[in-house]
Amino acid sequence: RYFDKIKGEMMAGDYLLIQFGHNDSSASYADRYVPVGTPDEKGVFPVTAPTADGAGDGTFKWYLQEMVNAAKEVGATPIMVTPVSRMYFDSNGNITSHHGSNDEYVTATKQVAEENGIQCIDLYTYTKGLYEQSYADDQGVTYPTALFAKGEKTHHSKVGGFIIAAQLAYELKNNAALGLSNAIVTPKS
Repeated sequence: RYFDKIKGEMMAGDYLLIQFGHNDSSASYADRYVPVGTPDEKGVFPVTAPTADGAGDGTFKWYLQEMVNAAKEVGATPIMVTPVSRMYFDSNGNITSHHGSNDEYVTATKQVAEENGIQCIDLYTYTKGLYEQSYADDQGVTYPTALFAKGEKTHHSKVGGFIIAAQLAYELKNNAALGLSNAIVTPKS
């Protein structure tokens, strides 16, 4: 369990960025699928523990909450990060839902942040907008696909990775609640 190692090394003053949902939402992959559960009448997804250690039947928010709790227990700052979008366009160049049938994993991630009073960086909305604008600028021919590895709609190219990492750094630097503005610097060539 990788997270056990992180928990063992995490300490007060650390920041833990928590981003899942990209693979967890793929029900066709039993080795990585984590159900989001059925929301209540207010649209809130459940936090349900697995029936046994490693059973894989706990809900997505339960696992996220475990990470938030682990960070808080040692005085670290947890930060939720929504999953990035995939490049699944409809015929009009709009990204279609794909982190669940209605992007439930994105919503659940935001709910964990709100329920815990912690920050959430929304890379899903950013990347969705980036891909849709790229499609519109180039009619879907070149620009959007340059952001992904050859033949991919999920895994980014180096260029795509750098763009998303730069946006994440921008969000961290400019989020006054986090107090990281002096810690995020532009790299020198």
